[in-house]
Amino acid sequence: MPNASVNPAINILNPQRSATHFEAVDCKNPDYYIAGQVNGGVLLFVIVTKNLATGARSTIPAKDFFDAMMDYFYKCGIVINKILGDWNDMHPLYTTNLDQFNAAINANPVESDEIAVMKTFTGRMA
Repeated sequence: MPNASVNPAINILNPQRSATHFEAVDCKNPDYYIAGQVNGGVLLFVIVTKNLATGARSTIPAKDFFDAMMDYFYKCGIVINKILGDWNDMHPLYTTNLDQFNAAINANPVESDEIAVMKTFTGRMA
């Protein structure tokens, strides 16, 4: 189902580029962005709304970026069956999901990975 509205502070880049690609930035600061690609019903995306080194944040919530992307794919007729997340600690500015997942596991070691993943942003969006 499409979203009723997209945050007006989100600047969608090259909207006619491809139905399976999405890129958007925060109009006030392009350092904050989302990029996604769908291949065979699998969505791979990256979203940056906070600088973990400085604590600075986008004025746009991550959920608004995600909703804009999903709305775009919906309007293009793209069906998403899975969301693929690449969580690692190789880039210290992009560890939010991994940090949330590890915190959930550490707080309750008997909790399953499936339950812990639902405590991350990507897990909740999926």
